[in-house]
Formats: sequence, C-alpha cells, structure tokens
Amino acid sequence: MFLNCHLIGMQATVLFLGQAATPPTVEEVEKKLIELREKVTSFVARVSTIQKHEVKGNITESDSTGTIDWMRKGDKVVYRSKTSGHTSFTRYGQSTVVEATSTSLCDGEFLYQIYEDEVPLRAIKRKNDLSLSADGGLMFQRMRQDHSLTMLADEPVDGVDCYVVEATPNKPNEAAAAKTLMYFQKETGINVKNVGLAKDGTSKVFTHSYFDIKVNAAVDPEQFTFKPPPDAVIVDKTAD
Repeated sequence: MFLNCHLIGMQATVLFLGQAATPPTVEEVEKKLIELREKVTSFVARVSTIQKHEVKGNITESDSTGTIDWMRKGDKVVYRSKTSGHTSFTRYGQSTVVEATSTSLCDGEFLYQIYEDEVPLRAIKRKNDLSLSADGGLMFQRMRQDHSLTMLADEPVDGVDCYVVEATPNKPNEAAAAKTLMYFQKETGINVKNVGLAKDGTSKVFTHSYFDIKVNAAVDPEQFTFKPPPDAVIVDKTAD
C-alpha cells in the first residue's frame, strides 16, 4: 500500500515538473505593460541607434548616441532626445559621410525635429505620433494595423528581464526590416530595445536601445517647450 502511494506520488511529481508554464499571450503582456507604464511618471536614459539599409547595392549606414528625457505633464506625454552621430551613403561605389547633431522634441501636441548643424537652424514640425511617445497600449495598437505580433521567449537586456514581442509586417518592404524584435522591461514596461532583422533572420537592419535608465527621475519640465532661435527656419509638415 505504502509502495503504491509512493509510486503514485512520484508519477504526479514527474508529471508536474514536466509541464512547462503556459507562456503569456500578446494580449496579456500588452495589458501588463499598460499597467506598468501608468506607474512611470518620468525617466531619463542614454540612447543608441545603429542602422544599415542596403537596396540594390545602395547602402546607408548610421551610428548615433545621445540622451532622452521623458515625462508625463498633466494629461500629456512629453520628451526631448538629443543625439549625435554620422551617416554614410554609398551610391554606385562612391561613399559620403555626414556628421550631424539633432534634437527630437515632443511638447505633447507637436513633434519638432531640430537639425542643429544647419545655418540657419532648421526645425521640422510634425503631428505628434502618440504611439511613439506614450504608453505600450498605443504602440501595440499601431503595430497591429500592419503587423502580426508573436510572443517570443523572455530575454534579459542589461541584466533586466524583458518580454520579447516579434512584429512581422503583413506587406514586406525591401527597404524595411523583415521583422522587428521589441524588448519591454518586466519591471517598468519601458520599451528598452528594438532590433530590426533582414530577410535572412540574422542580419540587423537597425538596433535602437535605451541604457543607464533612471525611472521616475527628476526632470526639468521647461526643456519640453519649443524655443527656436529668431532666425530658425520652421518647416511645417503638420498637414502631411
């Protein structure tokens, strides 16, 4: 009797250990990320973006680093990101390298892209894309419009566990990534890394990363007000 019970207990233990935990669905992760981001009132981080696009032998490569300050300001989300780097263009075997410093400033209503190396300074004014500046829910809504979303296995980024979501475009574009891997911190819900992969599934079209992240850090709200120099050229593209 005791032996039979012992064997049954062992079998139950083996069955229990053999059952892997059911991975969360995209919808479950999306809900969790929205809840996490509601607790983030601000963050500051360093930014890195590396890109390489090749279409019919024409190659564009860029590498930039910088900073971002992000915060909730009333019922709006604002941010300011300043980056510096270089872009190389190879056309018909000839290469050109351009160094540039630029600032992206979202005041909650409009997005300004400011090119600081130009004289006079040029700023492009666009409609604010909330899916880029706000919380995970809007980002997922936008991605679903033209992508299929799939959960992948969790991975750490800089030692912090992350959910990984794979986005595959419904209509492939030769000039864009064949799929994008999006990494969201489990602790904060922040989208800390995006990696675009080429058709071969391994070559990277782009890698955009946040690191040295400080959540709910003190930031100066005045920096999110657009104050161009008197001679700045404002290119209004809000109607596009």
